[in-house]
Amino acid sequence: MATVVDAAKKLPQSSNIKIGGETVKLFNDEAFKKVRVFRNVADDAISPVGKDYSGKNEFDFNSLRESGGKGGDLMGFTKIYSKDRSSKRVGSFIVKEMKGDDHKSLTTYVDEYCQHVSEGNSFITCFYFHFQTTRQLHIDNTKVKKTLPAGTNFIVMANCMPGADKVKDMYDLKGSADDKTQVQNGVKVPEVHKRCWSMYNIAVAKLATCHIFHSLTRTNIRNLLKHTIYL
Repeated sequence: MATVVDAAKKLPQSSNIKIGGETVKLFNDEAFKKVRVFRNVADDAISPVGKDYSGKNEFDFNSLRESGGKGGDLMGFTKIYSKDRSSKRVGSFIVKEMKGDDHKSLTTYVDEYCQHVSEGNSFITCFYFHFQTTRQLHIDNTKVKKTLPAGTNFIVMANCMPGADKVKDMYDLKGSADDKTQVQNGVKVPEVHKRCWSMYNIAVAKLATCHIFHSLTRTNIRNLLKHTIYL
């Protein structure tokens, strides 16, 4: 039977865990801890950007950008720096703002979600932390100039993207009227809102969707967030 939590009654709890050097409050961390243990992700996995080599994923909230989705949620990638800090590469995690129904859904179905992704046979992206900021954050970069109030909600999720230079074709298979082709032959395709979409390499899409459908239908996890499948 589904385990459903009343999202309105779940308040974030104080914690010693920091994300990018920021003190945060955590939602349902007893559940997300299971996911971190399963995926061998440490509680201190995300360090602040510093001057010295750490070898860890580092994150600066000032690097947040608009994700490109319709909601305009902010998103940023952790970075891993070289020993002399002269270069960096995209890290293992994405930090993404959580608003409205997305936050409510993750809070409501947290137990089923965490149990499912910890079983080892899921194509669904792992969320490792669901947190709330404890102070006002000022974002001031070339893309975003915005002040986030204390109490803004975020998630930390696994970065499953292979990197733009490694992608030949990419499809976004969420259930909407948008064009599903994101990248074709290594070139980004302009976003188009329409009722039909490219049938290019549809056999691959069908095969992957059959595998992922299992993850979405076996539990109430199908009610969690907006399903977006990238191929």
